[in-house]
Amino acid sequence: MGPGEREVERVRDLVESLETFEGGNYHLVLVDDQPGPARFNRAVPDTVRDRFTEIKNPRNGRGSGWAAGCAVAVLAGLHELTKRALPFEFAVKLDTDALVIRPFSQALSRQFASHPEVGMIGTIRDPSLPERGDETVRPLGRALDKLLKQFTVWRATKCGGVTVQIAFWGRFRLIRDTIRHAFINGFRVGEHCYGGGYALSHACVRALHARSLLARPCVWLPTPLVEDMIVSMCVKSVDLALQDGSGREEPFAIRFRGLPDRPENLLARGHSIIHSVKDFGDLKEADVRAYFRRRRHREVAV
Repeated sequence: MGPGEREVERVRDLVESLETFEGGNYHLVLVDDQPGPARFNRAVPDTVRDRFTEIKNPRNGRGSGWAAGCAVAVLAGLHELTKRALPFEFAVKLDTDALVIRPFSQALSRQFASHPEVGMIGTIRDPSLPERGDETVRPLGRALDKLLKQFTVWRATKCGGVTVQIAFWGRFRLIRDTIRHAFINGFRVGEHCYGGGYALSHACVRALHARSLLARPCVWLPTPLVEDMIVSMCVKSVDLALQDGSGREEPFAIRFRGLPDRPENLLARGHSIIHSVKDFGDLKEADVRAYFRRRRHREVAV
């Protein structure tokens, strides 16, 4: 969760949407990117208190909160699940500008049960979109090439200053091994599920934990990689597949910026989790949230 009081209101609306359609059917782990006192207790209703955990992003202000720092938050949240030994079939990652607009748990349970080779379900990046073309991932490809080296120097990193990369041991060994295993298992540069919302199977979370990718999330902080690519690459590194779940009557309708369609069309297509509701084009966040809030209240009244 990013900085600012507005994030508290976004969390409140997101949790209300989650509780409306999946009430009592989940444990909520909030990862706050802002150092200091806990912020989100007042945003979580009493009905969720016994299923709610709030932790701080272990990056503690280091690196970029919108790139690798966000991946650190995701991996730390998954580590919290494993530490607490909480029972779950799958974990869903949601940004605060995502919303739940229909139930999704049964559909995801069926998908993971039917396809044990799949570790991650979401909206897979479409390189045909202008803002997602191949040229947008070329800098990340160059970064991956450099991270695969045994020895190199980064003259500037997101953490600041010069970093010497020695990949024979330590964090750069873990990074290098993760990238190598991902490519061995068929990973392609740019392949990822959009980070606004996706699901990871229980088997995937266990495999990430066994590879020490959850216990050491901060290893990614010096890299210029972004969250959705890091997490997707980690999934591929443990020999599990990514699956698109954004077709008609499938759970996800996720886009990098803005919504994939008008709110009423997303409902008509049968989606359950949407992103991003932030202002984009002629769609305003306040209007989109109000539209789905009215729909939720009608669901509750029926």
